[in-house]
Amino acid sequence: MAKLEGPRGKLSYEEFLKWCDEDTWAEWVNGEVILLSPASRRHQQLVVFLVRVLGAFVEQQGLGVVLSAPFQMKTGPELPGREPDLLFIARENLERLKETHLEGPADLVIEVVFSREPPAGSGREVCRVRAGRRAGVLAARR
Repeated sequence: MAKLEGPRGKLSYEEFLKWCDEDTWAEWVNGEVILLSPASRRHQQLVVFLVRVLGAFVEQQGLGVVLSAPFQMKTGPELPGREPDLLFIARENLERLKETHLEGPADLVIEVVFSREPPAGSGREVCRVRAGRRAGVLAARR
């Protein structure tokens, strides 16, 4: 069942993973839980389209795995745990794919944004992902 508020105080990433169930959309930033708001229908339709197209290509070519949110990506020991809209993990990096999260950055990250202003903090986190591996951002304007 989705949680309506985050725990009080700071948590380690391991504590966060134990606390956060698969129905709760949340991210871990500097020891604090950030609850995410629901996505719009338009947003979800675009994400589903991208997962289908990219997923079919990746599967047909045997390139790796495509996942969509909610799925945690922990880019580094001191970096936040995030839930990008879409992650691609290349075949050679599948050993980092755990049951509840990806250890380290994905080979490709897509975050869908439908406004002139990205969600608070999103640019900083994408840049951090980009520093570790390849990353991408898909922004659609009205």
